[in-house]
Amino acid sequence: MALISYATRNPGKPLPRLTSTGPLGWTGDAEQDRELFLDLYHAKLLALAPESPPQAFTLSQDGDGIAFVSTEVAWRVVGGLTAAQERVTKIKDDLRTQPGPEPAEAREAFTALVNRLEVLDISGYLDNLLTKKYGYPAVPEARREELADVIRKGFAHGYTSGQMICFAWRAADSAAAWKERHPRMGPPEAASASVTSLNGKIDKAIELHHSIPEYEAPRWHASPLALACFRRLHAEICRVYNREVISACTQCDHQGLRETVHPETDADTVWRCTHPVEIEIPAQLHGGEEPSGRDDAPDPADV
Repeated sequence: MALISYATRNPGKPLPRLTSTGPLGWTGDAEQDRELFLDLYHAKLLALAPESPPQAFTLSQDGDGIAFVSTEVAWRVVGGLTAAQERVTKIKDDLRTQPGPEPAEAREAFTALVNRLEVLDISGYLDNLLTKKYGYPAVPEARREELADVIRKGFAHGYTSGQMICFAWRAADSAAAWKERHPRMGPPEAASASVTSLNGKIDKAIELHHSIPEYEAPRWHASPLALACFRRLHAEICRVYNREVISACTQCDHQGLRETVHPETDADTVWRCTHPVEIEIPAQLHGGEEPSGRDDAPDPADV
């Protein structure tokens, strides 16, 4: 789905080489990305693109053929975008509506993947702030698991990715200000302090029910390439099962089910309703702010 989304936005261009997709790649795990691309290649859903560089090819071990380096070749979608987009529609429909334990497990696994990418995205943004804006090292390894737990806590309490970007930006800014007030503290201490600051800001906002604006990530921040696509699908899945949306829908019962025709057998059946598009989940207002320079407004999450 993420690859087809990328190909649709970049018609006529190959899918990029894995070595050119940035530190977080597609799923935040370089080895997982490599295995997934090879799985799609062996399933004849992806093929090598003619734009692949010559250095991506070599003689096979037995010397009788040509082998390729999976991280160095460019890729193309087999069968064209129209067929691939139809396949994507089927995948989306299955994830949203298929009944039974296996589809439920698939939705849980997908949610876990999205959550992992969200944590990687915010931690990567904080690291980039520390290194690019302040010239500090990234968050030390000894505090990385704590940082992930803090970010997970923020998402678990309903803060959006834009609000978490705001928290991270303010945490880095506060850590830098703390270092300026304590000249004996060095850049590594400031980088470590950003985790403490982030945790304190989230805790205080939770306790006092502060309104936190949403920030846009700056252009230099590279999110996992699959994240935007996954966010949209995750939001669609959540909408299908949201109790408020189900209650407002006139096409399904109180469990979110409606009578329809089975999409594969054409038999009358009861199926998961996806609800009319005009029914929306109540959403928080977006601040629409982009972090640039020091935030001169009082910080409601300050500690």
